[in-house]
Formats: sequence, C-alpha cells, structure tokens
Amino acid sequence: MTRFSGQMFQGIALTIDGTSDNGKEKPPLVQPTEIRTSISPSSEVELNTISALANYATEAGLSSCGLDSFAKVEVKCSGPPFSNPPLQHAFDPTELDNRQGFLARHSTRHDYERAMLLLKLLFLVIQCGVIAGDDDNSSGTEKFTRSRKNVLLGSLPYDGVWDSGGYIEEGASVLGLPSFLEQVLSDIENVRCRNDTFLFLQELQNLSTWAVQMLDATSKMPSGLLFGNIKDLGNYDECLAVRAFSEEENREDFRGQYCLVKLEVYSSQDSLNAHKIDQFLQTMTGGRKFLEDTDRKGLAYFPSFAKFEWSVCLPSTCSADDLQWTLNNVLRNVDHLLGLHVSAKANNNHCYVASSLRLQTRDFVIGAVAILFFLFLGLASAYELFSKWKQKNEMFTKEGSYSKLLIAFSIPNNVKKLLSLEAPPGTITCIDGIRFLTILWVIFTHKIFCLTLEPWTNKVFLMDSVKELLKMPLLNSMLDVDTFFLIGGVVRSYNLLRELDAHRFNYFISFFQRYLRLTPAYAAMIAVFATVYVYLGSGPGWHNGVEHQSEMCRENWLWNILYVNNYVDSNRKCMLQTWYLSADMHLFLFAPLLVYPLWKWPKLGKVVMVTAISVSVTIPLATIYIYNYPGVHYSSLHDDLLSDYAQYIYYPTHQRMSPYFVGLALGYILHGYRNTKKCTIPKWVSIFFWGLSLTTLAAVIFGPYEMIQFDHQYDVIESSIYGGVHRFAWAIAVGWIVLACSSGHGGLINKGLSARLFRPLSRLSYCIFLTHLGVLHYGVSRIKSARYMDDYNIVHDFAGDVTVTVVLSVILYVTFESPFLAVTKILTDKINKIRQQENNNMIKPVV
Repeated sequence: MTRFSGQMFQGIALTIDGTSDNGKEKPPLVQPTEIRTSISPSSEVELNTISALANYATEAGLSSCGLDSFAKVEVKCSGPPFSNPPLQHAFDPTELDNRQGFLARHSTRHDYERAMLLLKLLFLVIQCGVIAGDDDNSSGTEKFTRSRKNVLLGSLPYDGVWDSGGYIEEGASVLGLPSFLEQVLSDIENVRCRNDTFLFLQELQNLSTWAVQMLDATSKMPSGLLFGNIKDLGNYDECLAVRAFSEEENREDFRGQYCLVKLEVYSSQDSLNAHKIDQFLQTMTGGRKFLEDTDRKGLAYFPSFAKFEWSVCLPSTCSADDLQWTLNNVLRNVDHLLGLHVSAKANNNHCYVASSLRLQTRDFVIGAVAILFFLFLGLASAYELFSKWKQKNEMFTKEGSYSKLLIAFSIPNNVKKLLSLEAPPGTITCIDGIRFLTILWVIFTHKIFCLTLEPWTNKVFLMDSVKELLKMPLLNSMLDVDTFFLIGGVVRSYNLLRELDAHRFNYFISFFQRYLRLTPAYAAMIAVFATVYVYLGSGPGWHNGVEHQSEMCRENWLWNILYVNNYVDSNRKCMLQTWYLSADMHLFLFAPLLVYPLWKWPKLGKVVMVTAISVSVTIPLATIYIYNYPGVHYSSLHDDLLSDYAQYIYYPTHQRMSPYFVGLALGYILHGYRNTKKCTIPKWVSIFFWGLSLTTLAAVIFGPYEMIQFDHQYDVIESSIYGGVHRFAWAIAVGWIVLACSSGHGGLINKGLSARLFRPLSRLSYCIFLTHLGVLHYGVSRIKSARYMDDYNIVHDFAGDVTVTVVLSVILYVTFESPFLAVTKILTDKINKIRQQENNNMIKPVV
C-alpha cells in the first residue's frame, strides 16, 4: 500500500440525487452543503473508508429529511497523488442496516480523523434529522429545502417542527427528537418561560427578525475542538439586543437573555470507542480534563483548560434552572448517538439581561467621598499655583505646616515629583532598574495565568509551550516576587541602620510611617474594586472575573487593610496579588529583631542572622517533604494540589522569609560599605562571582524544566530540595548584582540599571502593582469571542496591558501615593522634632 504524506482534505461536498419518498422526481436543489476539515489520509484506501463514513452519516440525515435517495460524497484533496477529478466513493446503503458492524469494520485506522469527521457530520444530521413532516403530502425536496434553511441558520432547527397550532407531530423524525422535545418543553414548570419558549419557536418558523437573532446569537459547533476551542461564546451583544415585541398588544413580551452554560463531557462507558474519546477529551483540554475542578471561580492561579462552555440565548423570563433542566433532558436523549455523556450546568450569575444601571448605597457613599476628595485636590492645586504667584511677586511668606500639608495634595506638585530624575542622597540607584524590570515580570506572570482563563481557538498552544525550554522564564516566573522581598529587606535594613546610627529609630513611628505610606492608595483601590469596578463593562465572563472580585473586596476588605489576608480566608482574597503586601508588612515589623543585634553586637548578630536564614530555608523544605507538595507551581497539577500549594507554600509569610532575610544581611553589608567606602574585590573574584550569579539565576529558572512536564514522575526529594532552596539561591544571585553595582563592580549592567529613566518608572512600581491585575481581569472578563493566540499576539496584548496600567498608575500616584507619602514625612518630622525637644529639656541626673 502506497503511503502519502502532507495531503489535506480541502472540503467535503454533499451532492443529493434521486427521487423523493413519495415517488415524485426531485428538481435540482440549491448548491451542496460543504463542510471543511483538515484530515491526513494515508492512502486512497483510507480515503475510501473515510468517504464511506461520510456517506453513512449523511444518509442517516437525508433519510430523516424524507429522502431515500443515493447520496455521494466528493472528497477534494490538494494535489497528487490523488485522482483528478476528485475521487468519488460509491456508498452501499445496506451498510446502514448494521451500524455497529459498519463502525467496527471502519475503525482500525485513523480514529482521530474519522471521529472528528463524524462529529461534524453528526451535527449536520441533527440539524437535518429533527425536521418533522408537518405536512405528510410534502415532497422530500420541500422537506430538504426546509432543512437547508435551518442549516443556513446554523443551529438546532425548529422550522417545520410546529404546525399552525404550535404542536409537534409524533414520529416526525427517525431520531425521535421532536416528540421528546415537545414533552421536555411542555414539562417546564415556569409558565412564562414555557409560553415564551413556544412563542420563540413559532416566530422562528415565521422568520421573525428577533427570533432568528436569538438563534443566531446561540453557540454553534465550533471548529478546532482538538486545538482547545471548547468555549464558544456565541454573540453576547446580539443576544442582549433582542426585544420580543408584540405588535398586537403593543408591549414587550421579553428580552434576550444570554446564559453561559458549562458542559460536563465524558465518554459513555458502553461506547465502543470510550478509550479513544477519553484521549480526544484530553487533547481538547491540554491534558487537564481530569485535573480541574471546573466549578471553581476564576482565580488566576487555577489554569482553565477543561471547562466546556457554550452560550444560549433564551427568553429573559426563563431562569438558569429552567435552562439547565431543559438542556439535561434533551441531552439524555442524544447521549447514545454521540457516544458521550454530556450534562449541562447553568447558573443565574452567568446569565445576563440588558437592564438599566442599579447603584447601591455603598456606591453613592464612595462616589460622594471621591467627589469631595477630588475637589480637595483641585483646591490644593489652586493654592499651590497661587502661592507660586505670590512668590514670583515677592509676596510669599514662609510656609507653615498647614500650608505644606495642603500643597502635598497639589497635582502639579506631585507630577513634578514623579517626573524628577534626581535621586535622594544615599539611594541605591541600581534598585530602581531592578524594581521596574521586576514589576514588568510580575505583570507578564499574571498575564500568562489570565491567558489560561481566556477562550482561544488554539488553547493547546499554551500547554504545548511547556515543552519549550526557552519559555521557562515565563513558565517558572513566580520567582519575580522574591526579588521584591530581597529589595524590601535591603531597603529596610539599610534605612534602619542609618536611623540607629543617628539614634532616631522608634519602632512604632516606623510602623506608622510604613502603614501610612502603603494604605491610602491600597484602600482607594479596594474601594474601586468593591464599587465602581463592576459598572465599567460587561461580557460573558464578567461574573467570574469582575463581579466575583468585587464581591470578595466587599466581604474581606478588613483583612486587607489589617495586612493579614495571606492567612485569613486566603482562597477568597480581595485583590489576589496583595498577599505580598501582608507578607512584606510582617517581615518589615520582624526585621528589627535581626538588624538590631547586627548593629549592637555584630558577632552575635551574625550568628542570629545565619540561624534565621537557615530556618527560613528549612521551613518550606520540610513542609514540602512532609505533605508531598510540589516544589514549584506548574500546570500538570490537580486543582486541589494547586490550591494547597498556594495556601500553604506560596502565600504564608513564614514560607517566604529567606529572600527577605538575605536582603537584611545585604543591607548590613551595604551600610558598612557606605560608611567605610572600602570594598576591595579583586577583578578576577568579581568576574567569578558574576559568572556564579548568572549561572545560579539560569539554574533556578531552567532547573525545574523536567519537573513541570506532564509525564514527569513526582519525586518528593527533588521537590523538597528545589522548593526549599531555590528562593534562597535566587536571592543570593540577585543580591550579588545589587552589591556589585553598589560597590563599583557593576560595569555596564550598573549603568543600565541605574539609568535616570528608571527613576520615575521605579516610583510608579507600587501603583503598578496595585492596578495591574485589575486591568488583566477586566480584559479577560469582557472577551466576547474566542480568538487565535500566538507569541506575537501575547506580547502585543502585554504591551497594551502595560500601557493602560501605567496610565492608571500615574493617576493613582499623583492623587494618593505621593500626597500621603509627603504627609507621612511632614508628620514624622514633626514628631521627631517634638521628641528631640523633649530630650533636650530633660533634666540630667547629677552623678
């Protein structure tokens, strides 16, 4: 047998010929239906077999449409070695007498191609087969023409099912669909829903625009199922635009209601090809069919590949329960035809009807506060401009504390601070570049997670990327936050030691500064998420992405501003990324216990620091070993394990200490260097440590490549060692870069990271951190159709997300972060001045 390669089906054309069921000669029909697919046959023999399967499916559909004629299938292939004109396979209708025997004889090769072809043809069969003979005298041609109209509409047809009285004729289809469909619809308990559904079907028979619009907006069988195209969102806007208007009574009967239905799809145990169907389902879901709990809400760290979702446009008088009951009763009658077990789940939260905006009390309260605050910003801006005018005209007097407080909220003043390219004295300038590049990495990390929630026509592209070694910086990107922990430790230790040297350190004032520095902008974002956010758009995924986030902020905002949300109700976080702020606050408050001994008793302090770092590495290592957790987050894990990893390894402060403690030690080293100006490192030693640092960074990123593969066998020792050590190793490697750049051994890298351009961008990093995930969730939630995705489109989307995030971050910075940072400085300076005066006025004891 000759084997062919590279030949693809271009299309399948169904040509109908013969006589109708009443013996009358059939006139020519409209142009043939064409179904396009891409199948790679291995030979003409294989082509004959697939043609037979195609004929088998179409013959079943045509006979149910009233045609008992012979049908032939033309399979057009691209070029030699296939015959020209296209090969035509003569089909023996007697094959229909034994369906199982037919399938058994034609299921030895290329099960995938045949199954996909049959799936598409079966959809055509259902479209054609449910057409009932509402007029027994109708010719097969008339019935087929009616079926063609339904095929053009592209969904399950109802035209011809109903007679003038609205009843379904018994036994109208060999598949039996109309008879059971009548029973299903008649049993809907919701009277208004039942009546409006019948009205919809009757108006669809009359081709009323709004009825056809509802049918057109409903999902159809998509192409590319095995490429992961299992979420068909229909047409959201078209459905919500439907208005069923009764001209006779001059009233609106109902509106279109868009419902996103989740389908649970499994192979039937009694199916001849159950094993193959399971393989197909695994392929469609990127290998995650049996790993996902598809009832979970849309949290970013849960990949979503296994959720089959299709939309239905139905009357607004129907509830999600009505839809779910109806669909499941229909599906029970067709399961045996598909070899699948399919059940539907509908939820009122995923059903949308066009309606007017309904604001809650909390929205008015937050809106009123926002208006007053922005009026105050305007007043402060006007006051600053007036003060500058007085100064210019030599009418300016010395500013008092109240004047400074007012000018702190001036928008021009804060814009000027943001755009300043100057660095304060004593600043570790290379941190500016590291901080901004790290926040970009954080955005890309969360972008990748959010991409798994999106509907794609080629969703398996993401899972295939797991096999690409060069994409490990994206696949193993959750290291980015460890860089922030390191920087946080460096800055905390460095500033704390300077305060201790000046005898100005006060633990409570330090906490007050930190809290007032972070919380105002943080609280403003929580308020936006809890109120305004839900009114900014709409889409099929709006509930999971935006409404769910808003709900969590309304419920759990208190845990956020108390900075305990990484421990309390950790699976229902308001602003998912803010677990880091809580962990950083805990470590900030704990830091003096390690830094003070270093300052007061250096030898003892070093022992304490080494012990603390050792404990911080041991805790995650032991936890992973004892509970068999993974050493890294990856997509081949079950949802339950991903949840446990996040809750017990990723979020808790005690699991994330090692990079921060390394930062504290590095801050101590930098403080000593800045005081003595001595850091004599030979050039060859510097080169060696640069090489070691870059090698360590590469090893940490690319090391778990085998661990994240689907066929990797879990090894608890491997996971424990990597999970316990990799964050510490990453912090050491990045720490060397900071040390080298700060001590004159950074070269071009230091010049790049310390570039003045990074100063304003670095100032924005906190606001970017607060806003970026809201931008990403907003983008995911408003997607209204599946799209094709590749590397270029991902980078293109990322660039757009960064641009929007930076714009929003500028607004947040000049209105909240910068003003309250200035207020914090004014208040703490005032407190320190009062404390100093009190100390000077104290009566010293006589010795």
